[in-house]
Amino acid sequence: MNVERHSKQHPVVGGIYRDKSGSSLVVVNVVGDKALLEYANGTITTIDVNNWPLLHPQSAAF
Repeated sequence: MNVERHSKQHPVVGGIYRDKSGSSLVVVNVVGDKALLEYANGTITTIDVNNWPLLHPQSAAF
């Protein structure tokens, strides 16, 4: 399986990404169908894992 393709479809705990607006974020935790995300500016939010692809996540580094 292609890891990069998989990470675009499902959030990977510890993964660092840029969303469609270019903001950096890290996946803090995934529990059930919710992912806890922390943005570089300190904002913490949750997202339904089914909506993960809507962020157009790209692997990144802060």
